[in-house]
Amino acid sequence: MELTIGLHLTRFAPACRRLWFYRLATLALLFAPAQISYGQSNLSGRVFLYDGSTLTNGSTSFSITGGVATGSASSGSANSNGISAMSASGATVDVTTMFFVRTYVYVNGSFSSTFDIRGPGSATDVNEQSEVETRSNRPLTIEAEGFTAIENASNSVVVPSVGTIAYTIRLHSGFPGGGAIGSGNIKGVDDAVNGQSSTVSLSQLPNSGIMSIRIQRKLKLNQLALGNTSYHANGVLILTVN
Repeated sequence: MELTIGLHLTRFAPACRRLWFYRLATLALLFAPAQISYGQSNLSGRVFLYDGSTLTNGSTSFSITGGVATGSASSGSANSNGISAMSASGATVDVTTMFFVRTYVYVNGSFSSTFDIRGPGSATDVNEQSEVETRSNRPLTIEAEGFTAIENASNSVVVPSVGTIAYTIRLHSGFPGGGAIGSGNIKGVDDAVNGQSSTVSLSQLPNSGIMSIRIQRKLKLNQLALGNTSYHANGVLILTVN
């Protein structure tokens, strides 16, 4: 089961702020909702729904009349009953507890970012980061694909002379994120992150099931970044429910 999420980064000069709302990215969640969340979102913990009905579990009937024991057991839609060793002294009945844990994955937050660049010269920003809340009772893998170098936003032509973006992407325990979890970082400059992945196993999931996908970006900008011009860089994260 895969969830594909688009990453979009935009940089623009102050005179081009009209592009804000056009360039801010949207999330494309490509999955069957019933398979992932069972019609419930934003759950902070386990939800227990008890069903003790005979329609679901079946039933057992037993009686002793005049020293003669009789009885029967039936099945329901999800569980069954059983009876044996019936006699005037009693009977043996089955006691079965069934439960089904449904897949639950919840992702909420912005995978995109926007920089407003001012002033002249070449410079490198500090690591800027965003965190996306993630909740799961299944192991997860995130993989980077389709990341591009910086492009001119008006025609999507790559302009390597403008600068670079260094990415570090990883799952962290809790939200906001604490310690790093999983198999390692997705780390590289521009399209060098493509094909890299990080997996969190069942044993590595925090007890709460709550995590963060942390996306760090370090933007290096050269003097050749033209004023009054918008640039962008795109990418895709594939979230796989293992």
